[in-house]
Amino acid sequence: MVKVIGILAISMSQAITATTKFKYPWMFGRRFDLFFYFAPIAFGIACYALSQSILADSSTLWLVLAVNAFGAGPFHQGPTWFAYLDKKNRSHYASTDRLKLIFYLGPVLVMAVTVLGWVYFRGIIYAITMAWAVQHIVQQNIGILLLYHNHGRGEALVEKKLESWSQWAPAIFFSTFFIHRILFQNADNLIFTGITAVTGVWALTMVARYILTLIKKSNEGEYINVPALLFWMVSVLSLAPFAFLGKSFDDAFVIPVTIHWFQYIGLNYMLVRYKYSSEEEGENRANLPNDNPMMLFFLMGALLLGMGLGLNLLKNSGLLESEILVSIIGGIVIGLANTHYFLDAFMWRFREDYQRNTILPFLIKPRKAQ
Repeated sequence: MVKVIGILAISMSQAITATTKFKYPWMFGRRFDLFFYFAPIAFGIACYALSQSILADSSTLWLVLAVNAFGAGPFHQGPTWFAYLDKKNRSHYASTDRLKLIFYLGPVLVMAVTVLGWVYFRGIIYAITMAWAVQHIVQQNIGILLLYHNHGRGEALVEKKLESWSQWAPAIFFSTFFIHRILFQNADNLIFTGITAVTGVWALTMVARYILTLIKKSNEGEYINVPALLFWMVSVLSLAPFAFLGKSFDDAFVIPVTIHWFQYIGLNYMLVRYKYSSEEEGENRANLPNDNPMMLFFLMGALLLGMGLGLNLLKNSGLLESEILVSIIGGIVIGLANTHYFLDAFMWRFREDYQRNTILPFLIKPRKAQ
């Protein structure tokens, strides 16, 4: 499928006429975007190579670091909890019974269910976490691509539903490869082969429709947003390594999660930088327990990083004799990730007024300053 997408991209370049307009409206600036949204592909490949090296195999420390993309996984959970440091957020989360359930009771329940499930029903929790991780990455890609667009400014825009499915369909296709390769050990199965073929055709159809729509709109005089198009390509192929590389979920997911980490950190860094700017939004900074928002931002990341790596090292150290205790620690590690997935699904829901008014303006502001 990767080759087919490449062929479609070449066909697109050939189909675009000489009069097609190209523009480069970077989200946060060219250098920043290239570093956080595109260069991480190389970082991910390097982390994966290290996770497969003799060095990693011979050392628990190196193995834990490598499969967590050298701390990328746990560190990027920090910004989720940073949101609780803002007293305006806490007041909003406590304003209705529904929000209290989601933001205060929800994390406790997710953690408790994950830990108990990891001890007694590990296969079920493994499947749920794997599916949730895939969903989390795809939804972030979709959200960032939406932020890249410039509505009402002549950009060639594809209908939102098609844009979403053009990313979801390849993700599902690549996930079927992972399931067949790792969980079913590439066993011959006519039903599974049929499912893979159907999802492959569906993915190619969605990708082709997206490209053809862009060509049509560009030929009608609308401009091609080059950074957005490049990010769409990265998003479509983001789970290709998951399909073909690695011997387990942990190492197969190293490249996608590294890319995801850079995206998430970059997005949250800019949000904190602009939302809590002392020059323009001093009242937002006053909602924090400290006058240094960046320090709090990185401290929360460091805290989650320390917890995640410490628990992983303890779990893999062989020092714990109780299998149940090892399972509980493993469940806590998985629970931290699942809690992050759960909370982010609500914290970044822009169709709700609060998130749209307290997050979105500060992500758009840097573009206006360019």
